[in-house]
Amino acid sequence: MESFDVAGQRIRIDRFLPSNSRPHPAVLILHGADGLPGRGLPYREMAARFAANGYLAFLLHYFDATNDGLRPNPLNPLNFAAWITAIGEGIGYALRQPETLSGPVGLVGFSLGGYLAVAAGARDPRVGAVVECCGGVADLFLRGMETMPPVLILHGGADAVVPVSEAHKLQRLLAEKGRSHELWIYPGRGHQFVGPDFEDAFLRSLNFLGRHLKDDRATPEAG
Repeated sequence: MESFDVAGQRIRIDRFLPSNSRPHPAVLILHGADGLPGRGLPYREMAARFAANGYLAFLLHYFDATNDGLRPNPLNPLNFAAWITAIGEGIGYALRQPETLSGPVGLVGFSLGGYLAVAAGARDPRVGAVVECCGGVADLFLRGMETMPPVLILHGGADAVVPVSEAHKLQRLLAEKGRSHELWIYPGRGHQFVGPDFEDAFLRSLNFLGRHLKDDRATPEAG
């Protein structure tokens, strides 16, 4: 595990490398409000799958910016601002690594991490694509998005934690701003994608990131 400092706080970050030594585009994975202690394994498994498909994947412990990895209040705007700052520093950290392909990075966020990915993408021109899963857009950023990169929105139609109306609100805002976006709703599905839905969401994410982050210098790995 690696780390960097933000305003006196040590932010941990896990790196997942592709099998070859060529430079690859970087993707930052942003966990949900459950954090990493309880569900770290699924997030790490996903990061490893991105690495196996030709991305330098980073799993960012952004909760470290506020409460050393515990579960702070996601509705506190001061926490939200601290996490956005940590994500910005994480993007810089990823871009400084010798294994990272020069160019924009991708953000893949889940639930709370989806809200943060959209917010970070709206203000950071270093972000080239956002995959937003089961999240939405924070009201603080409703007037922003002047620099928003392409966004893929994935959401369960029966999500009882973050209602699907949040996905449609984000879609409307992106359309009003003239920002490139795609929306895919999984009818009858809840807050987590499992089984075939998970595989479909992952493949859609790979395809989306490949179209917006990769070039002829970066070729996906087999597997």
